[in-house]
Amino acid sequence: MAEGRSRKKLTVEYPTYDATKPVYANQMVVQYMGSEFAIAFYAAFPPVLTGTDEERLAQASQIEKIPAICVARVVIPRERMPEIVEALAQNLERSKDPNASPTSG
Repeated sequence: MAEGRSRKKLTVEYPTYDATKPVYANQMVVQYMGSEFAIAFYAAFPPVLTGTDEERLAQASQIEKIPAICVARVVIPRERMPEIVEALAQNLERSKDPNASPTSG
C-alpha cells in the first residue's frame, strides 16, 4: 500500500430476495478444487407415466436414466465453507422445530 493511504472498511449490502428468481433443485454435486468448492444444483424429475398399471410398468421398465438439468453452479472460496456449513446446520435444526419461524437471512 502506498504511503499515506489508509484502508476503509466497507460493509456489503444485500438486496432483498425479490431481486433474484428462485429455482428448484433436488440434486447436487459438490466438488473440492484446491482453494475452492464448486456446488452444482440440478433439477431432476421422473417422467410422467400414463395408462393402466401394466402399461405404466412397461413404460418404467424402458427408462434407463432420468436427465438432470443444471440450474445453478456456485463456486465458494474454501475459507468461507465453515461459515456456510454452520449456517446450513443452524437452519436445518431450526426447520425441525414446529414452532420456529422461517428466517430471512
